[in-house]
Amino acid sequence: MQSIQISERRHYRRYIVQGPAALEMDAAQITGEIVNISAHGVLMRANAPVGDQSEFKLTFSVPDYPVTFECQAKVLGTNDGLISCGFTTEPPRLQQLLLWLAENNYPWTVNYASDLLPSGSQRELDDASGQDAEIQALLSQLHQLG
Repeated sequence: MQSIQISERRHYRRYIVQGPAALEMDAAQITGEIVNISAHGVLMRANAPVGDQSEFKLTFSVPDYPVTFECQAKVLGTNDGLISCGFTTEPPRLQQLLLWLAENNYPWTVNYASDLLPSGSQRELDDASGQDAEIQALLSQLHQLG
């Protein structure tokens, strides 16, 4: 039987928003703009190099929302000016922001660029094995239907 590879999977909505963001690490500040935000992190665009797994203070805001968010985060991956930031501490009132984004019909996606994850990472391997089992179960059901 042929193996099917699926390289993209996301469990949480990533709301597509723009807004200012800043990383503060080692007495340096890198500013940029949010591309999207989820319950677990943000994707931002910045024209400054950062190392993978670097930890930092992240500050960001969303236009028309009255709160500026501040939390600890780390770099999950980078690619061509994009920085994937994962929250190590959830920003206070983040869940209210996500609800507000949903209620105000902000566009969202559930896919992500898998090349932002380090190749061979445990998360990537876990996702692939879970996807294989899911695909095999669907193929089996389809085969039974004829």
